[in-house]
Amino acid sequence: MLPAEVLETIEAIVRLPSTEQRVAKKGQAVSLMAAAVGTSDIPMLVGVNERTVRKGKKRFDCESPMDKLQPHRQKMWLPSHDDELRAQRDDVLHVYDDTPPDEHIICLDEVRGLQILERLCPDIPMAPAMPVRRAFEYKRHGTLTLMGALDVRRGKVCATWTWAGPTGEHEARSRRIL
Repeated sequence: MLPAEVLETIEAIVRLPSTEQRVAKKGQAVSLMAAAVGTSDIPMLVGVNERTVRKGKKRFDCESPMDKLQPHRQKMWLPSHDDELRAQRDDVLHVYDDTPPDEHIICLDEVRGLQILERLCPDIPMAPAMPVRRAFEYKRHGTLTLMGALDVRRGKVCATWTWAGPTGEHEARSRRIL
């Protein structure tokens, strides 16, 4: 944010009758930015284009907290208060840390119930100032189980496979692969 003295100087320059019109408009825009007026509202109030406002924001760093919010983005977590789960987690982490260097640790992971979808219309690629557009209609082709095996010591995936059959067959197949 700009210091109060700087804002007072800008406002004094804006009020002078001898100030060029373009300088006065930029000064008004900076004052409105400092007052947390939205970027999209300033061009209509002052009579400048939005690009000028964005440049001014970068130059004077007059961002309001509302401009920094991104409601479409989110991070999720699930805190655990289960002491038994913590003990199990610690046991697994000790296996990773305390294994001799000549032994391999393979970590298996499974994701069940992935939907196999086919979009009915192709995506419309992004263009300047336009995101990729995707039709909401799709055709379902069932579900899939994805498995992976990670060599923890090397940090490399050593096997992956997918399965779309019944669960019992899937587990038997996993045992055969390993």
